[in-house]
Amino acid sequence: MKILILCTGNSCRSQMAEGFLKYFDNTLEVYSAGTNPAKAVHPKAIEAMKEIGIDISDNFPKSVNQFLNDEFDFVITVCGGAKKNCPVFSGKVKNRLHIGFDDPAEAMGTEDEILSEFRKVRDEIEIGIFEFYKTNIKTTETNSELQFCDINAKNHCCSLEIISEKDIKSHWDNAYENAEINMLGWYENAPKPSLQLIHDCDLDKGAALLNVGAGATTLVDELFKLGYKNIIANDISSVALEKLKNRIGAKKNNIKWILDDLTQPNELDKIGQVDLWHDRAVLHFFTHIKEQDAYFNLLKKLVKPNGYVIIATFNLDGAEKCSGLPVYRYDKKMLQEKLGYGFDLIEAFDYTYRMPSGETREYVYTLFKRKS
Repeated sequence: MKILILCTGNSCRSQMAEGFLKYFDNTLEVYSAGTNPAKAVHPKAIEAMKEIGIDISDNFPKSVNQFLNDEFDFVITVCGGAKKNCPVFSGKVKNRLHIGFDDPAEAMGTEDEILSEFRKVRDEIEIGIFEFYKTNIKTTETNSELQFCDINAKNHCCSLEIISEKDIKSHWDNAYENAEINMLGWYENAPKPSLQLIHDCDLDKGAALLNVGAGATTLVDELFKLGYKNIIANDISSVALEKLKNRIGAKKNNIKWILDDLTQPNELDKIGQVDLWHDRAVLHFFTHIKEQDAYFNLLKKLVKPNGYVIIATFNLDGAEKCSGLPVYRYDKKMLQEKLGYGFDLIEAFDYTYRMPSGETREYVYTLFKRKS
């Protein structure tokens, strides 16, 4: 299938849209062009896409004239505003669509404010282009089986295989069924960075501590040893939670276990407010804006005023894939944007984690406090 994405300068929106479509399906023949092409792709478009693991740095603006003799299945215009204000493709095309987005290149302000606008438009383009892909292309394909990474392989946390369907629960059940906990790529024998940040919170021993994506964690063991009495452990995988319970033994009766999906919660949103939200395992797997919004909406619902949030996730130099899944990488500023002005950043640092295989992964650890 051959697709052309068209705007005026071919430096921002159409380039990002081309990047997303190729990322969704590398079998598609995707091009982008402009009626008045700029000299280069906007550096902030490159930066914003790089943050989510899509490299468009080798792209360059092209004139629509070079495609006039080609035939396309779809031509998509992505200019903001009314369709009538967009360029018109006069070549051969089976289907014409307009999916409009504001031009982030028109943003004013500081460098951070301009980059924030590029991220906003990038996320809108992802939603719009994925909806086009799902409606017009993906529906013509048959469902394919999940491709699970070999978690015992040396490079299992950066597998080149990407799961083709969102049966995430089955994926994680499979991962935990097929390996010993202490051989998983995300296993920590001693969660020192998390413990240090929890210590800095100076919480009462009766404080409600929620560990999302508990999975293979040893953090609950350590918290129990430190005398915390209100520990809540969550995961989407029933296999992971059962293995964790079995390892902990009799102490499991002192921990509240919640099997739930953070993006579609059925139980977590009923537990009441917590003093601490801790996540070292989950956020980076939410690559779509709707998933991220659901995650942060739940977090904001559960964390008390003056409560704390610890998020450790792959940083901008971190792995682009983990356990066969694409990941969304962050820095402290991006996490602050997601949390909003109701949370103050208390502490942040980069951290190199060494996997059981001996390889390393780059994380950013952050501690936020909710305003009263």
